[in-house]
Parts: sequence; C-alpha cells; structure tokens
Amino acid sequence: MLHFILAFYILTFTLAAAVSIIAFLLAKKYNSILYIYAGLGFLGALLNLLADIICLYKTTVGNHLYSTHSLDYYMLVVASGFLMLYFIPLLVFRVTNHRFTKPMHAIHILLLFIILSTLIYEYIHYTEIAKNISNILYAFIFTYSAIIIVLNRKRIKHRNVQTVLMSFSILILIIIPSIIIHRFVSLHFFPNNLFLNLPYFNALFLLTSAILALYYGTKYLFNNTALTNFGLPEDSIKKAGISEREEEIIELLIKGLSNAQIAEGLFISPKTVKNHIYHIYQKLGIKSRLQLMNKFLKDS
Repeated sequence: MLHFILAFYILTFTLAAAVSIIAFLLAKKYNSILYIYAGLGFLGALLNLLADIICLYKTTVGNHLYSTHSLDYYMLVVASGFLMLYFIPLLVFRVTNHRFTKPMHAIHILLLFIILSTLIYEYIHYTEIAKNISNILYAFIFTYSAIIIVLNRKRIKHRNVQTVLMSFSILILIIIPSIIIHRFVSLHFFPNNLFLNLPYFNALFLLTSAILALYYGTKYLFNNTALTNFGLPEDSIKKAGISEREEEIIELLIKGLSNAQIAEGLFISPKTVKNHIYHIYQKLGIKSRLQLMNKFLKDS
C-alpha cells in the first residue's frame, strides 16, 4: 500500500514540476512577472510534496518508522512555506488588480514570519501546538486568497485567466475544510494509523491543480506560437525597429484579430495592446490597419 501511495506522490510531483517549468517558459515568452509568481508558488508546493515523498521513501524502502521530525523535512517545508505564502498572494492581488499596499505587505510578511517561526519552533521542541498554528495560518492565507478571487472575479481582465483562478479558488475552498476535517479525525480517532494520517488531500489538491495548470499552460505556450507564424518580411521589420512583441501583434492584426482577441491570446491587457499598436503605427508611419495590411502584404 505504501508503494502505491509513494507512486501517486511521485506522479503528482512530476506533473507539478512540469507546471513550474511551463510557468517559467511562459514568463520568458511573454515577459510577464505573473507567470514567475505562479511558477514560484508551484515550486513551493513541489518542495512540500518532496518532503512527504522523502518521509514515505524512508518508510517504504528503508523500513524506517514514518516520521516528519527530521532536519531535511523541515528545511523543505520552511522553503515551501516561504515560496507559497509569499508569491501566491502577490499573484492573486496582481491579477485581481488590487494594490498591494505597504500595510498589507507588512501584514503579509508578519504572517509569513509567524508561520515559518512556528515551523522552526516545532522542529526544535517537537510540539504539535506549533504545527497547528502554522496549519491554521496556512489555511487562512489560502482561503483569504481564494475569497479575494471569488469576490473580485469580474475585475480579472481575461476570461481564461478568470476560469483558471476561479477553478483554483473552488478547489481551495473545498480542500481546506477537507484537510482540517481529515486532520482532526485522524489525530483524535486514529492517531497511530499511518495510512489515515498521511496528507492525501494536499497531494490530491496539487495533482488537480497541476492537471488544470498544464492544460491552460500548454495552451498558451504552444497555441500562440502557431497563431503568430504569419512570417513578416525581415527587411521591413528591421528597418522600422519593430520589437518581437510588436511583430507578434502585427501578425495578429493582419490576421484580422481584434484588440481584445490579441490581448487574450498574448495574455496582456487590451490597454497594452493599444499602446503597442500606437507605437507600431508611429514606427511605420501609418494610421490604420488597412495601411498596415497593405504594407506588409505588398512587401510579402
């Protein structure tokens, strides 16, 4: 049974690792810090899962008694806590167009400090009280982030982004109570049962999130490449000093996409698209899309 659970954890870890890689590739492709926040948040979840995998591996292969009280476990958990609890709220506030004010940032850092301190305290003194405090604060930050997304879903600019974040929020609002109930029942009624005390819901949440993120991540990573392969004349591009992003937008304009469609496809705001188009027109000395199409289709 432990071998099966270990295999499930490793599968989840692999998929989540793929999500982190895709997020960083998207950050490079679209020059967006949002993908970096998402990638680092997933990396934090990966480290948390890795800590559980190490414990399970020691139990399964090394025939050790399952225990989370080890230095490597706590180092991974502390690093995980920092990445998840620092970058995920930043992502949420940025996407929902909220200002992350200095007082909010201070509270955020304070909660993060408390959580990491309790984890370190727990390792030194091996007490369940510290673990319970950190778990409560974890639950609070994730639940708060999910509620922010749900309440401000109309402020999220793009439909697909809204769908992804709403899905994550619903998962969080389902999983967090499940984790609390599972932990309460296992600790109070089955304290010595290893199978019932393993953090299944954490892994299940990460697996579901990874599948969802992989679907949308690969969609944005590969579909847009196929979308922007029109092939503009290099001479015209170089002479005008057109940037790579502007070239992508020109290709989409020639294909007849609207500003809103371009914004959604490139994962940027409509205002940013409008600014790019303005600069394109300035560089090319034109005033309309028709002139743009005539220029490049003629050159082609």
